[in-house]
Amino acid sequence: MDLQKFGNIYVMQLIFGAVDFPAKLLALTMLSYLGRRITQASCLLISAVLIFANIFISQEFQTARTVLAVLGKGFTSSSFTCVYLFTGELYPTVLRYRGYLTSVCSDHCQ
Repeated sequence: MDLQKFGNIYVMQLIFGAVDFPAKLLALTMLSYLGRRITQASCLLISAVLIFANIFISQEFQTARTVLAVLGKGFTSSSFTCVYLFTGELYPTVLRYRGYLTSVCSDHCQ
């Protein structure tokens, strides 16, 4: 997203960090009502559109560019929340349990 063109990079990092909490709440709300697939797809699509639209806004409209970048980052964070939930369901229960036992035994069974 090229943060250096947005002004003070420290303030931008603060704003990008602050947008994560509402993005997680949005993702959890969407997951409750829409399901994982629709939430994942819509968050990725909206994120891509917002970040891609930022290319076509001129440098003079810095506030609009910043808002689009922050919203795009928020939807990317929401998408990552969905991916995190999906990864636990990719493997069968037997393999997940075996992986858990391996990690527990490697720490305590020596």
